[in-house]
Amino acid sequence: MTIPFTLVHAGAWGWRERISSEAVEAIETAFPAAKKTQTQLPAWPSVSEVTCHACGSQYYFFAEVDEYRNSVFRLFARGIALRVT
Repeated sequence: MTIPFTLVHAGAWGWRERISSEAVEAIETAFPAAKKTQTQLPAWPSVSEVTCHACGSQYYFFAEVDEYRNSVFRLFARGIALRVT
């Protein structure tokens, strides 16, 4: 799967509000670093919803986004989990 930068970057803001509280709890259990807040530097937790174009399965992609210079980013891929509906 290809996960675009724009999706990961956007996932750093408001992901807890975009998904169900049960999913937030499961993500924070699977990926403890997701519990960090955006005020805890250097990296912000990012959760994006992605779909495999080959099979149609849906996933949550967890990464950390670090803007270490103005508009210069480092992305740290931390994991991917199947989205169960």
